[in-house]
Amino acid sequence: MSINRLPIKGWLVLVALWLGLPLSAQAAIAIQHWQTSRGAQVYFVESHELPMLDIAVDFPAGSARDPAGKAGLAQSMARELMPQGIHVAHVPIDAAIGWEQPDGSRAHRLAGEAVDDNLAHPDRIAEVYWQLHRQHRSTWAFEVALRPWKENW
Repeated sequence: MSINRLPIKGWLVLVALWLGLPLSAQAAIAIQHWQTSRGAQVYFVESHELPMLDIAVDFPAGSARDPAGKAGLAQSMARELMPQGIHVAHVPIDAAIGWEQPDGSRAHRLAGEAVDDNLAHPDRIAEVYWQLHRQHRSTWAFEVALRPWKENW
């Protein structure tokens, strides 16, 4: 059937669709936006048709501050080299490192003096790398994130 021979009901449906599509395409989602007192950006979309709550929190911390592609490069290397018997590990250090001072204390030039092991100890970091090196190949670890026990998550 050609478009010239459509019954009147067919024409009415086509006209209704033609008139209705631009209206539905122009309907915008109401997005509420505000900023908390600590600077967090909040976007809120309210919909009563779907009773659920979906929360996503994105913030630049830990390995999110790593150079772009660093973890991806380690993953690619692991996929390629581990089957050949070469252990690849990604070790993000999410901590200030407290270096040994002449008086025996440990401190970081910006974070200050180590108090109750709040700064990563260089010798303990080296121990983790040594443990990675000594792992049996049946239980190789790919990623070990290092951070002090007192860090607020």
